[in-house]
Amino acid sequence: MANPLIENKIVGGKFGGKAHYVIKVDSMQEGVEKYYYFVLRQFEQKGPFGQGYSGDGGYVEKIKDVFAASEASSQWGNIEQRKGMQQQKVSEYMTTLGKMSKDLFQIVREARIIDERLDYYLKGEKGEESAEIALKGTWIDMVEGGAKNPASVYGLAREVGFVILPDLFFKINPLTTKDIEKEMRNLEKQGMNRKIREILSRKLFQYLEWREKTRKELEVRKRFVLKYLRQHYQSMKLYIDWLKPYLRNIKRLQMKESVNDKDIIASFDMNKTELELLGIKKKYTVETYYGHEEDRTFKKYFPCVRVKFNYVSLPQMAFYAEGQRGAIHRGYSEITLEGFVATKDEIEEYKRKQEEEDLELLTSVNEAIAALGDELVKYLEESGETRIAEKPKEVKEEKRDDLLDLLKAPFKGFKYIVSKEKTTEGLSRKDERIEEDAAKSTAKNDSYALYKVFKQGFGMFRE
Repeated sequence: MANPLIENKIVGGKFGGKAHYVIKVDSMQEGVEKYYYFVLRQFEQKGPFGQGYSGDGGYVEKIKDVFAASEASSQWGNIEQRKGMQQQKVSEYMTTLGKMSKDLFQIVREARIIDERLDYYLKGEKGEESAEIALKGTWIDMVEGGAKNPASVYGLAREVGFVILPDLFFKINPLTTKDIEKEMRNLEKQGMNRKIREILSRKLFQYLEWREKTRKELEVRKRFVLKYLRQHYQSMKLYIDWLKPYLRNIKRLQMKESVNDKDIIASFDMNKTELELLGIKKKYTVETYYGHEEDRTFKKYFPCVRVKFNYVSLPQMAFYAEGQRGAIHRGYSEITLEGFVATKDEIEEYKRKQEEEDLELLTSVNEAIAALGDELVKYLEESGETRIAEKPKEVKEEKRDDLLDLLKAPFKGFKYIVSKEKTTEGLSRKDERIEEDAAKSTAKNDSYALYKVFKQGFGMFRE
């Protein structure tokens, strides 16, 4: 399928028209694999026997690698068998990850509950009366059994008649046992009954002991939960790392739908393969003055050569040493070579559109983890986890003065004339034009040279 992003940027050809060359080979005696590796070696080898798309000179990327096979093909069963084994492994890992994601919510929830409880202790020590009242209420309900226990604070008030005891218990908030003695002396000066003072002192002492021990217990529990959370999080990351290769392999082994493909017949033993290579050049040579040449690096415009392979082949199983077997493909080949110029962003956009999402199953796991948001990040940082992805920083848009822009507009053209205005890549307008012309020339020459060398290499008629 033609890509508008590339089709509109194809440079001029060697003999007019566009740098678009097509080679078709139909032979049942020779394998089709050699055409792909011939082009790849020509890309990567340095001159004068190659085009130097490697190292500092450039690089080559495989953009597309898909295939389809008829159900009667000798290779179809072999591939399906391999794919089935990996699908079974993926199913096991995904089941485990699903359970671990569910457990992750419970661990974070437990850590949050512990934080809420510890917050009462911290605020109570700072003198907040409401926090102390909440803790004392918890102690009476959970430890003493509330009003049902005759020996509790509420039980003594109801059964024995110490009606003032609950009021004094919630009003007086000592931090240590020495503070209890001090408060009791104050109550004695106020004429409070000795028995009330004894019972109140005993209850406050029991409460302080409970508060100190339960606080330490909660702190230990939180440390344990945080360590367990970190271990659980690392285990999930490990399972995800194990899962990724299997998903990639399954995606690569997933054959293209061939129901409506006229080249694939169900009863025929045949395959169809689509490959695409993209070569990007990084350096060029420019003549400076008096015949001197200077090597420069492309900064904005990059010359590219795209090679597309379409194979319709008959796979023949060949046996090798130790009982190993593999398919040799023979049949029809169509090779398309194109030269074009594009910016770095346009190249990345083209590759992004060509690539299909090969890890879609992991999306649910990532979303489950992301749903916990800042809370999970907070507890992981407390546990000592440092390898946490940071949130992208929000970029604040700068306010522009429209009136000032209108006043500056007439002088922008003059500035361009009298000075070498720099582009975002640090190039002057003149150097930018030189680079663009060099990129077009490189794409034009390299695409035709590759086409010509290919035909020469395989003894074909050439211009």
